[in-house]
Amino acid sequence: MQVFPAPTERTDGGSKGVAVFCRETLWDSPLRISTNSIARQFAKDGWRVGWIVDPICPLDFRPTASRTLRARVGLHRSGGRWHGPRVFEYCPLCLVRAGRFWPLNTVAAIRGSLLLTMPPIPEVLRRRGLWPVDVLVIASRSAASALRAIAAKHVLYHAHDFFADRKSRRELPGEIEAELVARADLVVAAQELHREKIIEHFGARPEEVVVVPFASDPEMFARQHAEGEDLAGVPRPRVVLLGTPTTMDLGLIAGLAERRSDVSFVHVGPEDPAWARVIGERSLKNLYLLGPKDYEVLPHYLPHCDVGLAPYRSADVGARVVGGFYMKIYDYAAAGLPIVVTEMPGYSGVRAFMFCAKTIEGFSNALDRALGYTGEQYRMLKRFSLEAGSWTGRYKEILHHIGRLAPRRSGASGTARPAKEA
Repeated sequence: MQVFPAPTERTDGGSKGVAVFCRETLWDSPLRISTNSIARQFAKDGWRVGWIVDPICPLDFRPTASRTLRARVGLHRSGGRWHGPRVFEYCPLCLVRAGRFWPLNTVAAIRGSLLLTMPPIPEVLRRRGLWPVDVLVIASRSAASALRAIAAKHVLYHAHDFFADRKSRRELPGEIEAELVARADLVVAAQELHREKIIEHFGARPEEVVVVPFASDPEMFARQHAEGEDLAGVPRPRVVLLGTPTTMDLGLIAGLAERRSDVSFVHVGPEDPAWARVIGERSLKNLYLLGPKDYEVLPHYLPHCDVGLAPYRSADVGARVVGGFYMKIYDYAAAGLPIVVTEMPGYSGVRAFMFCAKTIEGFSNALDRALGYTGEQYRMLKRFSLEAGSWTGRYKEILHHIGRLAPRRSGASGTARPAKEA
């Protein structure tokens, strides 16, 4: 990574403005998230971008902290990082940070976590030439206090999932999301089903909740790329599982791998000790763990597989709105892969070329159908990918919605404004 000098004041030569994004994932994490893809489009189009990850607190400096926390501690100690001349990534230090467990998941902890950072976030942004802020995008409930901590002309809440349906006691309280929906100028939902639920559950105004679905980078996948070296020795047919293991049904995958010894299952994503343990316990010879890959190298893997698999846990599907068309679906389609996915809401219009299942037997049958894809099904898949578009198109949609917003009223507390009336 090249080191760029940090400007001491905002210099807008050629800049379209300042956009600050708040989400938990590091900028260069191999697990590319939707908000990160949108932020990259802002930078590509000439915006100066601030990427603020979830804060750390003094307790996180302990030697036994997780790898993720240690990475955030390192980011804070370095004073932040420049990724090219337009993108600055930073991790704040606060006295109490929001978390998934009590008392860090209380309303008070979440609302105050970014207000008492050392140094204050506005000061950090000013020193890097990222002030005043034109667009503030909050993409996690744990960053809700950015509403008060960072003044901005416009505030967007990126509702990449519908969290209110989650029943786990470890989840952050629902009133935090209610406040985000009420106080943001615009709520950007990832699916029409999410939009409907946000309007129904929180009483949001329909005109202030828009749908900007996930996408992919079709041009990147359209180019020819050599096969990844660690994939070359894997027998075909290859079924690829892309993404974080924690959202996948490991028991179903293991059972499917046992049933289909004629198929190689390839996982590309973050490591999880549970996978290696199951492979050892069941002596699975056809489940290959290739580890995380940067998003830009996925064309060396996905197009060289035969089927894209998305096996979510059935308990998750029953407990909340999971899926529809998540990012991996668009990446599979852009790579030209037939898709097999857990049965979920929203697939009624794609059943001619996307196969759904719930059980091991159902997934096995769906794999056979996917491996027997017809020319017409490939044409439908291609049409789906073209109509879905790219992250560049999604960025333009967001920019269009921002363009119709009125500027926020400034106040002593920063960006907070009175909650919208029902």
